[in-house]
Amino acid sequence: MVHSMDRYIAQLREYPYLRVGLELPDPVPEDLVMPFGEFVDKYDLEAGVGDLGGSIDPLGNWPDLPTLYVMKYANLDVLEGDRTGFVRPKSRNNSELYGDAEKELGEEGLLLGSKVVSMDRDGSADWVYVTVRKGEEERTVQAKSLVVAVQPSLDSLKGFDLGVKEKTLFGQFNNLFFYTALVRVKGLPDRTCYMNRGANDPFLIPQLPGMLVLKPTEASGLKVANYLSTKALSEEEVKQGMLHDMESIRRRAKVDFPDPEFLAIGDHSPYQLTVPAEAIENGFYRNLDSLQGERRTFYTAATWESHSTPQIWEFTEQMLQSRLLKSL
Repeated sequence: MVHSMDRYIAQLREYPYLRVGLELPDPVPEDLVMPFGEFVDKYDLEAGVGDLGGSIDPLGNWPDLPTLYVMKYANLDVLEGDRTGFVRPKSRNNSELYGDAEKELGEEGLLLGSKVVSMDRDGSADWVYVTVRKGEEERTVQAKSLVVAVQPSLDSLKGFDLGVKEKTLFGQFNNLFFYTALVRVKGLPDRTCYMNRGANDPFLIPQLPGMLVLKPTEASGLKVANYLSTKALSEEEVKQGMLHDMESIRRRAKVDFPDPEFLAIGDHSPYQLTVPAEAIENGFYRNLDSLQGERRTFYTAATWESHSTPQIWEFTEQMLQSRLLKSL
């Protein structure tokens, strides 16, 4: 398995331009649009599938995905972080960064919990206007430029004045639905991670919808559960699905424990926006990149990078420095 992962890492190093962003050459290398299952066969990576698969199961049916998406998801920085550990705040509170940003911007600089209801990016030569609603109150923001930091599915961008080009590109995306939960579970070992592996699948892919992993936190008795689906689920459906899969843990691990207490549930959908290999070959990501700066709008999100937070921050920094600031 070690040698197999070394071969995978060697392949990652063949594409240094994938480290940040998705600026692909023309033509796109054949290996990047090849289904990853075929890529595994081509480079004799089968022995590492068990280890790598646990990291990329949030991609869903990843053997059929273009290799590009797997390489972006399981990139060099992520693999190194898995091996040596990721940088975290001393407080272990990952929300500390956002709390500090809130203090910096001040109460008047934030419209938390608001929803875009309308937008005008063409009515003025110098300004963008965005009207948002929170409760019964509406406010209009006037800005020189707009940075959009949400996943660009058509459903996510309701209220936006999308143009034909934006609708055409964003309408091609397929996506998954990813949910997380913080649960209190009594009776399970604190340091044991439970992974859902498809015993009858050659790549060990779990059946969906299903819980991918139940992993420990640093607090005794608290676990994080990740749940993946090919369709949108209600919060109650997610809870019931997790409870069903925890029954499987009871049965297979032969550990009896009461039903967990759900402390929080998060919906990270739409998750992992992808397009078919043919679209990638035909320049989809070049066209997507060409949206940057059009109509004084700039984009950042996992769709332009990956679902790795450090990579998104680095991509955003580069986009702001090289594009947005130069446009002002």
